[in-house]
Amino acid sequence: MRSYKSRYFCVLPLGHYAIIINNMNIFKKIADTTCNNYSDEKAEREINLKQHLAYEKEMRPVFNKYMKSLDFIKNNWTYIYKNKDYNGKLAKRIEKECWNAIKKFEDLQIIDKKYNKECLKGSKAFTQLAILYERRNDFESAIKVCNKAISLGVDESQRITRLLNKLGGKLS
Repeated sequence: MRSYKSRYFCVLPLGHYAIIINNMNIFKKIADTTCNNYSDEKAEREINLKQHLAYEKEMRPVFNKYMKSLDFIKNNWTYIYKNKDYNGKLAKRIEKECWNAIKKFEDLQIIDKKYNKECLKGSKAFTQLAILYERRNDFESAIKVCNKAISLGVDESQRITRLLNKLGGKLS
């Protein structure tokens, strides 16, 4: 049999209607199971979104302060490096900002662990502070900074080895 189109609908042979109705029932069953899966996925996404928003709310202010300290260190390090002024006011301010950044780094690690997020792998604050102490010939303080970095998962093993060699293996 041949189908023909009218202006408003298509007329098909009777056997085709049975196939179409059967296919519609199959699609309806698939749609029902998909809707259930969709609602489960939607609920899971909403939970994940709420957890992420809570994480962002707690992490973002700490991260912004951390980055502010790092920016200050980065932008002013060249001045003390070029002038070899490791004991001046700017050097002391950089030392303070390094310690602030290290504190914020610790806070970020605590927040990341609380929300099962991957922790930061390193921080320039440890490196710059260790270099600052090294340039002041305060090797013991530099070694303490490296030990703190290692305790927080930052790899400063090469620097600590070099500092121990400069100190002559004597720590007070």
